[in-house]
Amino acid sequence: YATAKVDIKQSEEFESLLQKAHDDRLNNLENYTLPSPNWDVGRIKLSGNVTPAEVYNGHSLERLRPGGYYSPSDCHAREKLAVIVPYRGRRRQLVILLFHLHNILQRQQRNYAIFVVEMAFPTVFNRGLLANAGYITARQTGKFSCIIVHDVDLLPVNDHNIYTCGKHPRHLNVNSSKYGYNSYVGGVTALRAAQYEKINGFSNAYFGWGKEDDDLYKRMTKEGYRIERPAHEIGIYEEIRKSRADFSNPNNPFSDSLLSRADKRMKQDGVRRVLYRRLTLEYRQLFTWVYISTSELDVMKFIYAVDPELKKSYDRLKLPK
Repeated sequence: YATAKVDIKQSEEFESLLQKAHDDRLNNLENYTLPSPNWDVGRIKLSGNVTPAEVYNGHSLERLRPGGYYSPSDCHAREKLAVIVPYRGRRRQLVILLFHLHNILQRQQRNYAIFVVEMAFPTVFNRGLLANAGYITARQTGKFSCIIVHDVDLLPVNDHNIYTCGKHPRHLNVNSSKYGYNSYVGGVTALRAAQYEKINGFSNAYFGWGKEDDDLYKRMTKEGYRIERPAHEIGIYEEIRKSRADFSNPNNPFSDSLLSRADKRMKQDGVRRVLYRRLTLEYRQLFTWVYISTSELDVMKFIYAVDPELKKSYDRLKLPK
């Protein structure tokens, strides 16, 4: 397994971003019109290049318990929601997302916690495996009944888009400035715990960018689920712009081969068997931090054992042309 140490510098930079957002907010109150957490506002106006100060609301943050936990005091929520954010190295985007989600989820009176699941270097980023590790941690620590896997760079801009689970899996970002297509279920996806387990969660095989959400769609439809979506004018999301290129999440040249044979692995490759080591479980002010390591070599050895033909396909792709 990859060895890793907690990056203290990253932690300090994260805290400094929180403080800067707080200070900017206080110094520029006349420029911001963010409502109280108790107001139901519908469409939210965000600038084209949103800043942490723009979505900072101290009232929301004061209501949190350690680990980014919140439960409304004036009603009994019907479900317990875990928001899982697969993450690596996008601190500014993460701060903006956390500020924004805490505002919205409290206005929606959700009983929730936010889990930020981070993969240690040197392993290539793997969104599906991180989501599975987050699901396992959430179920172990809080018995959450509704799971929402959330990209770090997508902001909901209508708080009538309720963060809840349904009889079928729900795809929340139907109108996104990032991307989308008819069978697309990536970005922000809600599943009941029973649904997550029935489809065996995400595949663990997609290291690098691409296709893990298409694999998820195949799992959902194979188990007879249809995809529920909010109305187009409700499921609106804006992408948080990156400040620099993300070299830790390169395109996966084998993703098409993995996807073409996804049905061969669904029962064995998923949340029922996730090869990782949890390095840290830390209850921070705004979120629960889950820091893990894994070995791409070990994961793919298992994948090849489940589907030997996939290894042959990989070997053919590696041959010089």
